Amino acid sequence: MAMRGYYGEKRRINEMRKAGWIGFRLTGTVGDLSYGADVVFLRRNPFNGEIEVRIEQIKFTSKDVYYFDKRARSEWKRLRKLSEKLKIPCYFVVYFKNKGKVVLKVNGEPPKSVRL
Repeated sequence: MAMRGYYGEKRRINEMRKAGWIGFRLTGTVGDLSYGADVVFLRRNPFNGEIEVRIEQIKFTSKDVYYFDKRARSEWKRLRKLSEKLKIPCYFVVYFKNKGKVVLKVNGEPPKSVRL
């Protein structure tokens, strides 16, 4: 099960690399970044030269719907808190096996479920 998450993270890092982002996987607990983040992305904005940062939580499911269980809701809330504290956009990315992905910006309460 852990390998699916790892492959999802690597897949997302490769996708974002094509858009000019550099991704760093976070493993374990890293101080304040223990808020549920999987990957931190950085890039230099091509228009104003400023550094942009975004934090993403990557999920993978083989089903047609992803349900936000207690753990996922907790991760969402921790990401929301981190986003508000650091003023950094946070995202929840859900991959559906062989079907595509949904990218949700973290704000407000977590949804009950997500469908592709």
